[in-house]
Amino acid sequence: MLKMKKVLFLCGYACESWIWNEVVEELQDNFTIQNIDWPINKCTQFDSLKDFAVWIDKNIDDNIDYIIGHSMGGLVALHLANMRSHTIQKVILVETFITSPSDFFKNLVTDKTPDELKYRLNTMMSNNKSNYSKKLLKELIDVNVLNLIQNINSKLYVINGDRGCGDTKKIINELNWPNSVKEKVDLHIVHNSCHFPMLENKKELVKILFTIL
Repeated sequence: MLKMKKVLFLCGYACESWIWNEVVEELQDNFTIQNIDWPINKCTQFDSLKDFAVWIDKNIDDNIDYIIGHSMGGLVALHLANMRSHTIQKVILVETFITSPSDFFKNLVTDKTPDELKYRLNTMMSNNKSNYSKKLLKELIDVNVLNLIQNINSKLYVINGDRGCGDTKKIINELNWPNSVKEKVDLHIVHNSCHFPMLENKKELVKILFTIL
Protein backbone atom coordinates (compact mmCIF):
# COMPACT_ATOMS: atom_id res chain seq x y z
CA MET A 1 0.00 0.00 0.00
CA LEU A 2 1.36 3.40 -0.99
CA LYS A 3 1.98 5.87 1.79
CA MET A 4 -0.25 8.94 1.48
CA LYS A 5 1.44 12.31 0.99
CA LYS A 6 1.26 14.72 3.92
CA VAL A 7 -0.33 18.11 3.31
CA LEU A 8 -0.12 21.08 5.66
CA PHE A 9 -2.82 23.76 5.37
CA LEU A 10 -2.04 27.26 6.65
CA CYS A 11 -4.57 30.05 7.10
CA GLY A 12 -3.89 33.75 6.66
CA TYR A 13 -3.53 36.85 8.81
CA ALA A 14 -6.30 37.08 11.44
CA CYS A 15 -7.88 33.95 9.96
CA GLU A 16 -8.74 30.54 11.42
CA SER A 17 -8.35 27.02 10.12
CA TRP A 18 -12.11 26.55 9.56
CA ILE A 19 -11.82 28.43 6.27
CA TRP A 20 -10.15 25.28 4.88
CA ASN A 21 -12.53 22.71 6.39
CA GLU A 22 -14.63 22.05 3.29
CA VAL A 23 -11.55 21.71 1.08
CA VAL A 24 -9.94 19.36 3.62
CA GLU A 25 -13.06 17.18 3.50
CA GLU A 26 -12.64 16.82 -0.26
CA LEU A 27 -8.96 15.85 -0.01
CA GLN A 28 -8.75 13.81 3.17
CA ASP A 29 -9.35 10.42 1.55
CA ASN A 30 -6.28 10.91 -0.62
CA PHE A 31 -3.84 12.68 1.69
CA THR A 32 -2.77 12.86 5.33
CA ILE A 33 -3.75 16.38 6.31
CA GLN A 34 -2.83 18.83 9.05
CA ASN A 35 -4.98 21.96 9.13
CA ILE A 36 -3.62 24.20 11.87
CA ASP A 37 -4.48 27.43 13.66
CA TRP A 38 -1.90 30.00 14.60
CA PRO A 39 -0.95 30.02 18.30
CA ILE A 40 -2.95 33.08 19.33
CA ASN A 41 -1.25 33.24 22.73
CA LYS A 42 2.11 33.67 20.97
CA CYS A 43 1.25 35.67 17.85
CA THR A 44 1.90 39.05 19.45
CA GLN A 45 5.51 37.88 19.93
CA PHE A 46 5.90 37.07 16.22
CA ASP A 47 7.25 40.22 14.57
CA SER A 48 8.03 38.63 11.22
CA LEU A 49 6.80 35.97 8.82
CA LYS A 50 9.90 33.96 9.58
CA ASP A 51 8.87 33.80 13.26
CA PHE A 52 5.74 31.89 12.21
CA ALA A 53 7.83 29.55 10.06
CA VAL A 54 10.20 28.88 12.95
CA TRP A 55 7.22 28.05 15.21
CA ILE A 56 5.92 25.55 12.62
CA ASP A 57 9.37 24.04 12.18
CA LYS A 58 9.57 23.37 15.92
CA ASN A 59 6.01 22.15 16.43
CA ILE A 60 4.74 20.51 13.25
CA ASP A 61 5.61 17.14 11.65
CA ASP A 62 8.98 17.13 9.89
CA ASN A 63 7.66 14.95 7.08
CA ILE A 64 5.39 17.44 5.30
CA ASP A 65 5.34 16.88 1.54
CA TYR A 66 3.09 19.72 0.40
CA ILE A 67 2.03 23.05 1.90
CA ILE A 68 -1.13 24.92 0.90
CA GLY A 69 -1.08 28.42 2.36
CA HIS A 70 -3.70 31.16 2.17
CA SER A 71 -2.58 34.79 2.00
CA MET A 72 -0.06 35.29 4.85
CA GLY A 73 0.00 31.51 5.28
CA GLY A 74 1.51 31.23 1.82
CA LEU A 75 4.28 33.67 2.74
CA VAL A 76 5.01 31.63 5.85
CA ALA A 77 5.04 28.52 3.64
CA LEU A 78 7.77 30.07 1.49
CA HIS A 79 9.94 30.68 4.55
CA LEU A 80 9.32 27.13 5.79
CA ALA A 81 10.08 25.64 2.39
CA ASN A 82 13.42 27.44 2.39
CA MET A 83 14.13 26.08 5.88
CA ARG A 84 13.17 22.53 4.82
CA SER A 85 14.54 22.82 1.32
CA HIS A 86 15.04 19.11 0.72
CA THR A 87 11.77 17.74 2.09
CA ILE A 88 8.89 19.96 0.98
CA GLN A 89 8.06 19.03 -2.59
CA LYS A 90 5.32 21.52 -3.47
CA VAL A 91 4.16 24.89 -2.15
CA ILE A 92 0.75 26.17 -3.22
CA LEU A 93 0.04 29.85 -2.57
CA VAL A 94 -3.67 30.67 -2.50
CA GLU A 95 -4.29 34.42 -2.78
CA THR A 96 -0.75 35.07 -1.56
CA PHE A 97 1.00 38.09 -3.01
CA ILE A 98 4.72 38.00 -3.70
CA THR A 99 4.88 41.80 -3.82
CA SER A 100 2.36 44.40 -2.61
CA PRO A 101 -0.87 43.84 -4.60
CA SER A 102 -2.57 46.41 -6.81
CA ASP A 103 -6.02 47.79 -5.97
CA PHE A 104 -7.49 45.22 -8.36
CA PHE A 105 -7.04 42.61 -5.61
CA LYS A 106 -8.39 44.65 -2.68
CA ASN A 107 -11.84 43.00 -2.34
CA LEU A 108 -12.08 40.15 0.14
CA VAL A 109 -15.13 38.52 -1.47
CA THR A 110 -17.34 39.00 -4.52
CA ASP A 111 -20.61 40.94 -4.39
CA LYS A 112 -22.48 37.66 -4.82
CA THR A 113 -21.09 36.20 -1.60
CA PRO A 114 -23.91 35.47 0.91
CA ASP A 115 -24.23 38.06 3.68
CA GLU A 116 -23.90 35.35 6.32
CA LEU A 117 -20.46 34.38 5.02
CA LYS A 118 -19.38 38.01 4.71
CA TYR A 119 -20.38 38.57 8.32
CA ARG A 120 -18.57 35.45 9.52
CA LEU A 121 -15.36 36.43 7.74
CA ASN A 122 -15.46 40.05 8.91
CA THR A 123 -16.15 38.95 12.49
CA MET A 124 -13.28 36.44 12.42
CA MET A 125 -10.79 38.99 11.16
CA SER A 126 -11.98 41.78 13.45
CA ASN A 127 -11.75 39.54 16.50
CA ASN A 128 -8.28 38.23 15.66
CA LYS A 129 -6.29 41.12 14.23
CA SER A 130 -5.39 42.53 17.65
CA ASN A 131 -3.46 39.31 18.34
CA TYR A 132 -0.83 40.13 15.70
CA SER A 133 2.14 42.48 16.01
CA LYS A 134 2.33 45.85 14.26
CA LYS A 135 5.77 44.99 12.90
CA LEU A 136 4.30 41.92 11.20
CA LEU A 137 1.50 44.00 9.68
CA LYS A 138 4.05 46.39 8.21
CA GLU A 139 5.94 43.47 6.66
CA LEU A 140 2.70 42.26 5.09
CA ILE A 141 1.83 45.71 3.72
CA ASP A 142 5.31 46.19 2.23
CA VAL A 143 5.66 42.55 1.20
CA ASN A 144 8.39 41.51 -1.22
CA VAL A 145 9.50 37.89 -1.16
CA LEU A 146 11.12 37.70 -4.59
CA ASN A 147 14.32 36.47 -2.95
CA LEU A 148 12.48 33.52 -1.39
CA ILE A 149 10.91 32.67 -4.74
CA GLN A 150 14.29 32.58 -6.42
CA ASN A 151 15.89 30.40 -3.75
CA ILE A 152 13.11 27.88 -3.23
CA ASN A 153 13.69 24.27 -4.31
CA SER A 154 10.06 23.21 -4.02
CA LYS A 155 7.74 23.28 -7.03
CA LEU A 156 5.75 26.50 -6.71
CA TYR A 157 2.11 27.18 -7.60
CA VAL A 158 -0.03 30.29 -7.21
CA ILE A 159 -3.83 30.31 -7.21
CA ASN A 160 -5.71 33.61 -7.47
CA GLY A 161 -9.36 34.57 -7.61
CA ASP A 162 -10.32 36.39 -10.82
CA ARG A 163 -12.46 39.05 -9.07
CA GLY A 164 -15.21 38.16 -11.52
CA CYS A 165 -13.36 39.53 -14.54
CA GLY A 166 -12.71 36.18 -16.23
CA ASP A 167 -9.63 37.62 -17.93
CA THR A 168 -6.43 35.71 -17.12
CA LYS A 169 -4.25 38.18 -19.04
CA LYS A 170 -5.54 41.07 -16.93
CA ILE A 171 -4.79 39.16 -13.73
CA ILE A 172 -1.25 38.42 -14.92
CA ASN A 173 -0.75 42.11 -15.74
CA GLU A 174 -2.09 43.17 -12.33
CA LEU A 175 0.23 40.72 -10.56
CA ASN A 176 3.11 42.47 -12.35
CA TRP A 177 5.55 39.63 -11.80
CA PRO A 178 9.09 39.87 -13.18
CA ASN A 179 9.98 37.28 -15.82
CA SER A 180 12.05 35.34 -13.29
CA VAL A 181 8.86 34.65 -11.29
CA LYS A 182 6.73 33.90 -14.35
CA GLU A 183 9.25 31.26 -15.38
CA LYS A 184 9.23 29.59 -11.97
CA VAL A 185 5.58 29.78 -10.89
CA ASP A 186 2.63 27.78 -12.22
CA LEU A 187 -0.38 30.16 -12.08
CA HIS A 188 -4.01 29.00 -11.76
CA ILE A 189 -7.18 31.12 -11.66
CA VAL A 190 -10.40 30.44 -9.71
CA HIS A 191 -13.34 32.12 -11.39
CA ASN A 192 -15.99 34.13 -9.56
CA SER A 193 -13.92 34.52 -6.41
CA CYS A 194 -11.75 37.06 -4.62
CA HIS A 195 -9.57 36.51 -1.56
CA PHE A 196 -11.38 33.43 -0.19
CA PRO A 197 -11.77 31.03 -3.14
CA MET A 198 -12.01 28.06 -0.76
CA LEU A 199 -15.34 29.50 0.39
CA GLU A 200 -16.50 31.37 -2.72
CA ASN A 201 -15.83 28.69 -5.33
CA LYS A 202 -14.70 25.57 -3.49
CA LYS A 203 -15.54 23.22 -6.35
CA GLU A 204 -13.18 24.89 -8.83
CA LEU A 205 -10.42 25.32 -6.25
CA VAL A 206 -10.56 21.64 -5.27
CA LYS A 207 -10.40 20.64 -8.94
CA ILE A 208 -7.25 22.74 -9.36
CA LEU A 209 -5.69 21.29 -6.21
CA PHE A 210 -6.24 17.75 -7.44
CA THR A 211 -4.49 18.59 -10.73
CA ILE A 212 -1.53 20.01 -8.79
CA LEU A 213 -1.27 17.40 -6.06
